[in-house]
Amino acid sequence: MTIFIDLAGSWIVRMSMITVMLGVSVTMNDALYTTTQRSNTNAEIASTSDIIYSDLNLAGFRSSPTYSYPFGSISPTFMRFYGDLNNGGYPETIRYNVTLDAATGKYNLYRRVNIEASDTYLLIGKGYSSITFQYYKSNGALTTNYWEVASVRIKLVKPIPGATSGFTTAISDFKVFPANL
Repeated sequence: MTIFIDLAGSWIVRMSMITVMLGVSVTMNDALYTTTQRSNTNAEIASTSDIIYSDLNLAGFRSSPTYSYPFGSISPTFMRFYGDLNNGGYPETIRYNVTLDAATGKYNLYRRVNIEASDTYLLIGKGYSSITFQYYKSNGALTTNYWEVASVRIKLVKPIPGATSGFTTAISDFKVFPANL
């Protein structure tokens, strides 16, 4: 009879150990998933930020006297500016447009370079909870006049899929001071 009690006791101990190991494995997988999602979201937002930063840094480059001002149109969700992105001697027209996707309730960011006759925008970022452009004069004051723009602040906020605690959004908030303005 004591053999059966010993066997039952060892069976209970083994099952407890297996339960603990499975619990640790599930917790580790959840942590790995969350970390991976956070890393992927940060990489996506960094790529979008790099594209915007590179384009804006060339705003006004070789745009005079072809265009009176480096910026042609500005708003919190749209900007159009001129600059020689490909170093070809002639300025390209660069547009950024933020649109709300009605199906998801999230914002998408589109970029268009020098395609005047078409409305073909390339999607460079999707699933953002907010995207804003702010424009500043040379004295640091906010402006809504495209002819006064001396710097641009961009703020991108994107939720991290699956994150329920801790950092649930990735944020890129930066200001660009184009050398040619």
